[in-house]
Amino acid sequence: MSEDGVDSMDQGKPGLIMCVCTGKCPGFAKMDIWDFVNQARVELPVEYGFIQETAEKVRSSKGITFEGCAKDRARKNVEVSGRAPDISHRVHDFLKEHRDLKPETVLDVGEGGRKLTELIAEQVADEIDDLSGKH
Repeated sequence: MSEDGVDSMDQGKPGLIMCVCTGKCPGFAKMDIWDFVNQARVELPVEYGFIQETAEKVRSSKGITFEGCAKDRARKNVEVSGRAPDISHRVHDFLKEHRDLKPETVLDVGEGGRKLTELIAEQVADEIDDLSGKH
């Protein structure tokens, strides 16, 4: 949501969709394309930024999104591809559910952070099995 309280999805901001095929084409060969897309998505007045092949894969497969904040950008980016994610998570919800397992710092998450990561990974592994029809 913007400072004026309006969700940017309603403001008609353009999206940034990069076509890089293998990432080895002359125009992108010496770029960290993921860093570029992320920097552009954060710093430019665009609604979303992703690589075209990612959108194609999202549209044709099942998926799980993880949100680092309440803006739900991962879910919205999946929806831009033409479908809703099968499962959506907010990292904050995991932190609330496991208050005793708080990460210590970004550079060293500590024992609690490592345990939280293991719990999340186990849950996601089960969800992937469910989505894959293995359960």
